[in-house]
Amino acid sequence: MKLYKCECQNSSGKTLKGMNVEVITSIGDPKSEDIKKAVERKYGVSLSSLSINLNQWDCILIS
Repeated sequence: MKLYKCECQNSSGKTLKGMNVEVITSIGDPKSEDIKKAVERKYGVSLSSLSINLNQWDCILIS
């Protein structure tokens, strides 16, 4: 299991305030579905019809 800290960034590369989540994966880097589930858990919202663009998320391995 790997723990990542993922931050959403705007088009100029600045992290959006409050838009960060921790993602646990069993294999490889976080996928868009992993980030989507983490956002849904943290903020209590449903993103079922939205897709996550991995180009907007910067994920750093914590442990």
